[in-house]
This record gives sequence, C-alpha cells and structure tokens, in this order.
Amino acid sequence: LVGDSAHPPVPYLAQGAQQGLEDAGTLALLLQHFCKKGSRGDGFSLESIASALTLYNSLRQPRTAEILNRGKLWGQQQQKRAENPKYNKMREENIRREVFYHETLPILLPAVRHDYKEEVRSAIQQAEEKNVRAKGAGHHVPSVTHNIGSGDNADHSHLLPVPEE
Repeated sequence: LVGDSAHPPVPYLAQGAQQGLEDAGTLALLLQHFCKKGSRGDGFSLESIASALTLYNSLRQPRTAEILNRGKLWGQQQQKRAENPKYNKMREENIRREVFYHETLPILLPAVRHDYKEEVRSAIQQAEEKNVRAKGAGHHVPSVTHNIGSGDNADHSHLLPVPEE
C-alpha cells in the first residue's frame, strides 16, 4: 500500500499527495535495487522482494507517522485558535515571526527538506554494512557492493534490514 490508503493524512499540513509521491519513489528505488536482473538490468525477479518490502516499511512508517503527528499538532493549534481569540492573536504574531525568521513555519520543515532518495541510499548502505559485519562474524552472507540504479545483477535475497540496536 502507498499513499493515503497506507497512511490517511489529516488536512492541516497538505502533505497527503507528497507522502504518496515519496512512497512511490521509495518503493521504485528499492525494487530497482533488489529486484533487477538480467545482463542489461531489464528483467525483474521476485526473489528479493521481501527485502525490498521490509526495508520500504522500515523507512516509510516512521516518516509518515512523523508527518501525521505534526499535522495533528497543527490541527490542534488551529482548533485552539478558533476557540480562543486571545490565543489566536498571540499565535498569529508568533506565526509571523516564525515565517519571517525561517521563511516558512518550522513545523513544515521536516516535510519540505526530506530527501527520500538519500534516505533509501543510506538505508541500503547500512543494511549492506550490517551484512558485511555478520559475514565477518562467521555468518555466511554473500557480498554485495553497489549503488541504486547501477544496473548490477547481484542476488539481494540475503539483504534483510536489521532493526537498529
């Protein structure tokens, strides 16, 4: 599942479509990395799809939860403004200052500064490093070193993301 069907947004931050695009981009990069096969990288193998989907979930769940929680917080602040004219006046002045100093509202920054491509590259690199460490500790783990979109044909079925310790 991707987009609103996976994580229904609240309307306050207007991030529903953006999260759907990040979902699709993240999934596409992971499938490209884990499931490409063939001498020209033009085939597709389901052998490593579990690795791709596990890593997808570990990346997207915290990201969408953060955006959802920020949206709920913003909605609560808006409701409080609607109910309390004194609070509304104070909050309006604070919003003006925040926009003046940050060129946007700080609550929006994690949404607009996020680079899902870099997040995917980093997550794949970390998973590969953990697999290399496991191999060094005596576990049999095939070696894989490459970048997203490099067109390699390595078997990625062994790359299951390991939860953070």
